[in-house]
Amino acid sequence: MLLFAGELGAAASLIQQLQPAIEATGSKRVPYSALGLSAFAGRQAEAATQIDAITADVRLRGEGVGHDHRRVGESAVEQRHRQLRGGGVGSPVRH
Repeated sequence: MLLFAGELGAAASLIQQLQPAIEATGSKRVPYSALGLSAFAGRQAEAATQIDAITADVRLRGEGVGHDHRRVGESAVEQRHRQLRGGGVGSPVRH
């Protein structure tokens, strides 16, 4: 919810606070929240790296929902890129 409210700093703080617990438990958690933060912040290169990692991970595990999250992340990155270029929400994608 913080991402959608534009509270990127607060979202980043929560993601950072989770990291010690993830490491301590040896969790293989997919970084969906970090992808969302990168996408909403307009950090395309970082988001692209995360999308590649998520894609590889979900392929190995056969996890379909991961592909959905990846697609949402890709869409958010593209939308933010359009906004930063001066286009608004719903602006056509130019390839």
